[in-house]
Amino acid sequence: QRLRLESCALERVAMPRAVVRVAKWKDVRFTECDLANAELTALTAVRVEMLGCRMTGLRLGETSWQSLLISGGDQRYAQFRYSKFENCEFVGCDFQDSDFYGADLRGCVFKDCRLHNVEMTRAKLVGTDLRGSIVDGMRLEAADVQGAIVDVAQALVFAPLLGIEIR
Repeated sequence: QRLRLESCALERVAMPRAVVRVAKWKDVRFTECDLANAELTALTAVRVEMLGCRMTGLRLGETSWQSLLISGGDQRYAQFRYSKFENCEFVGCDFQDSDFYGADLRGCVFKDCRLHNVEMTRAKLVGTDLRGSIVDGMRLEAADVQGAIVDVAQALVFAPLLGIEIR
């Protein structure tokens, strides 16, 4: 139930429904791996790339990520509650119906991601760049979105949440 990975590249590895209680990843690249419905707790990850991975239903409670890149793949229904993301970038990801409740996403970049119906209540989004991503249906409160970087179309989506009426 422990998984330590360091200075390695994993390609097309399947770990669906795996349960790992303690994990440490450093300098790891996952390419087209299957982590669907896996559960990882007490994960600490530094300089990790996840390229085209299937992460549907992945459960990552209170994990710590530093210098993470997730590009492409399927992250629908993934759970990142109370996780901390430092210097992380998400490119072309499908996070539809995922859960980032209470996550620390300060300074992260979501580029061309699908964030439809994502739970972001109590997430820290100061300096988080959401530009170019789909944010309709995102669940959060007015205080949560303060300090986030958004484009004009996203500002229109968030306006009712902030009590702004645009005519």
